[in-house]
Formats: sequence, C-alpha cells, structure tokens
Amino acid sequence: MKKLYAIALTAILALVLLPNAGSAQQMNLEKITNTRIFVLAACDTLHAETGGSTCTNYHVEKIKKSTDVGQEIVLNGKSYVIDWIGAAYYTASGKVLQATGNDSQGTLGLLEIRPNLGSLHQAAWQDVDQDGELSVSDLVTINGHNEPVVDKRLNVRVEPAN
Repeated sequence: MKKLYAIALTAILALVLLPNAGSAQQMNLEKITNTRIFVLAACDTLHAETGGSTCTNYHVEKIKKSTDVGQEIVLNGKSYVIDWIGAAYYTASGKVLQATGNDSQGTLGLLEIRPNLGSLHQAAWQDVDQDGELSVSDLVTINGHNEPVVDKRLNVRVEPAN
C-alpha cells in the first residue's frame, strides 16, 4: 500500500511540477551566499543557469520575512513570485535533485533540476548518518547507480509577477 501511495504521489507531482519546472518563464535559482543558512534575506545572491555554460547572478533586493510559496521577491529590480522553495541535493556525479516525498521503506521521490530538468526518479535512499532526513553523506540509488550526496543548498523556483 505504501509503495502504491509513493507511485501515486510521484504521478501527481509530475502533473503539477513538470509543466512548471520546464516553463520558459520560470527560473530555478540556488542560493550562493550563506549557503548553510536555509533562509532568504535581502542582499543574498542567487545563481541561475541561463543556458549551456552561461549563468546569471541575482541580487535579492526585497523579500518579506516569510518566504512562502506565493510571496513576492524582487531580484535585480524585477518582481517575481516564489513557486517553490526548499533544499536541493547535489550528488558526486553532478546531479541536482529536489525531494518530492518519501515513504518509510527508504524510497524517495526526486525531481531532477540538473542536468535533466524535470526528470522524475524513484530512488532508494540510505540514511548513512541516520539523522532521519536526506543530507550530505547519504546515498541515493537512481536507476541502479549510487549517487552520494555531497552538498545541500537552498533552491528557489520563481516566475515573473504579473
């Protein structure tokens, strides 16, 4: 039953996230200042890949104390709305992954941000440090390949405000 629940949750998330994750207007950003602090604040710097080997840094000019989904954020003088905010996990092979949910049997739903934006994975998860959450030093297995988690950073998905 739990496995069926995990599969259903992944299917629902695919319908919700995939149209947005690949949207031309939506940006995936990673926090590059104060990377161990999982809160956004004015003057933080965010980084976005804008195609190929090109990237752009964004300065957080204005943000409310609450960085919830739906809140406005001003980056480089332009207003955006937060679509998603949370931890992203960086693997030794270069993948950037966002967790979409897990079950009690060590299966984890993951949305790939880089290099294959929008790919959904069901991964086996080994809680190496036994802290009860996906973290640096843990191991995820995707399609039979072990992926050690080597970094964890705050990621934000935004779209232009109307």
